[in-house]
Amino acid sequence: MAMLSKIKDFNCVADVTTVEAKACLQAVSVIEELGFRNLTVERDSLTVIKKSQFLEVDKSSIAVIIQEIKKRCRRFENITYSFAGRLANQAAHVLAEEGKNWAETRVWLDEALQITELAAERDKRFLSQD
Repeated sequence: MAMLSKIKDFNCVADVTTVEAKACLQAVSVIEELGFRNLTVERDSLTVIKKSQFLEVDKSSIAVIIQEIKKRCRRFENITYSFAGRLANQAAHVLAEEGKNWAETRVWLDEALQITELAAERDKRFLSQD
């Protein structure tokens, strides 16, 4: 299993749901471009997870982004959607905060910034307590 981490500046986007949807689309796009056939989409936005899974046509403000996510996801052999609440997804929060220090997009495959890896380990321990 490979893990992808990416920092991208979405400062020009006003609402959090749009940022989450754009981040999801970016992740799906990069994984597709790398040639992976299996995908687990793990987000801390239940809205994006639900809209990405449902077959109904989305009519929200993020409909175009959701439509593109769905289109790209059809190209994978296996896809799993997973909601990780903010308490169990501190690695994403740490990465987002760290991203404010970078002017350009950064991508890590199978490794990440040490601070992000430490947060991911805390997330695993938190999830295993359930």
